[in-house]
Amino acid sequence: MAEGKALLQVGRFAALSGAGSIAIGVLMLLWPGRTLLVVAWLIGAHLIVSGLGLIVARVRAGRGLGHRILGTLAGVLTVVLGFAVPRLPVLTLALVVFLLGISWLVSGIAEIIEGAGDRGNAPRGTQMAGGIVTALAGLFMVLAPLRSLAALAIWAGIFMILVGLSRILISMRARRLRKAIRRAED
Repeated sequence: MAEGKALLQVGRFAALSGAGSIAIGVLMLLWPGRTLLVVAWLIGAHLIVSGLGLIVARVRAGRGLGHRILGTLAGVLTVVLGFAVPRLPVLTLALVVFLLGISWLVSGIAEIIEGAGDRGNAPRGTQMAGGIVTALAGLFMVLAPLRSLAALAIWAGIFMILVGLSRILISMRARRLRKAIRRAED
């Protein structure tokens, strides 16, 4: 029963985070120049919600201490970024790109580790693929923070859509696994 509840929370967080990532990614692709300031506010709100969700999901998932620490660290970094973005949008966008990259890199590594070590309780392949996408997106952001903000907005939009899709897949797999657990318990 506890596994089912943990999967429900992970699935809900993944769906919410995935939908937000996709929505912001689409906006970034449609209007990269005009929406940088608006996107800064949207990203700030998204990062706060995602960071808090990540902290709650990782702490409540009942996994190992290392997973909780990495997940909580990624969540805290994400919340801090969420509050920093709207305050000084022009000045912080380049820094935020770099820090967001670190957050995605840490989060991606945490997902890869969780997927590699979790036997039978989670959608391992999907989770590891999502972790790889997230870590690669983070690495790109860390290595290229000073490029044109419009170009970075386009790349960030693409990566946010990919990250969002991976989160949606995790949500769908967690839902199927939860149903299987429920059937086995009945």
